[in-house]
Amino acid sequence: GFAELLENCKMLFSHNMPEKDNQPNYLKSYCEENNIEFIPGSAMYKAQLIRQYQLFLGGISEEKIIESWNLRD
Repeated sequence: GFAELLENCKMLFSHNMPEKDNQPNYLKSYCEENNIEFIPGSAMYKAQLIRQYQLFLGGISEEKIIESWNLRD
């Protein structure tokens, strides 16, 4: 099952974003309890969005995507 997949895991990327209805994130809790680095979907959002649009549209700069999607911090 899923638990066996996590046995030797050192890092986990979660695509859940944001947490549904402010419910507890049991996967994050499991990672914290088992010393597994947990990376939430929100940490990957901008980088993933930029790269996807560069691949899909081709020839578009990271700066243009940031500007067009208002991704500045």
